[in-house]
Amino acid sequence: MKLKKLDLDQHFVFKTQPAGGIDTRNELYLNMGDHYMTTIHIFDIPEEFSDFWLTGITEIPGVTTTVDTVNNTKADFVDNIAEAITELTVQLDHAKNIADSDEIQNEIDPLRSLSLALRKDGEVIRQTYIRVYCYAATRDQLERKVNEVVKQIRKMSFKASVFLGEGMEEYQAMFLPAG
Repeated sequence: MKLKKLDLDQHFVFKTQPAGGIDTRNELYLNMGDHYMTTIHIFDIPEEFSDFWLTGITEIPGVTTTVDTVNNTKADFVDNIAEAITELTVQLDHAKNIADSDEIQNEIDPLRSLSLALRKDGEVIRQTYIRVYCYAATRDQLERKVNEVVKQIRKMSFKASVFLGEGMEEYQAMFLPAG
């Protein structure tokens, strides 16, 4: 069996690896030996957005932002959408007044359009993972930076949080394909 020689830039690896290893014992941050790091995970996006809707997130100074997308199978979504439409139709049949009926119908219409687009037009739904990696020399600096970045993100109508106990997985997500 022949071993394949890896084409590595050893100088780059040496300069970018954490000095002192990675300590994962704290559930809020990782201790990287020479600095602290945590990941802000964006878990909800605005209802309506324009072209270049991620620009504000990706241009936050002093952080690293990653956006991963994964194609999901149409079958799962078509079935889930069909179930949602059925449930909403039952609610529509039992609506107490016109205002409730209109509100429910406004939920059904886009679901029907999406279902048709998935089945007939070849539309694809992608799951998106948006992570903002924050770094600082001390825990206090990291905490202040995270609070500041989360405020910025929330002003853009996104919802974000540091997921407790998932620091290492979030860190590894920077280097591994989403899935």
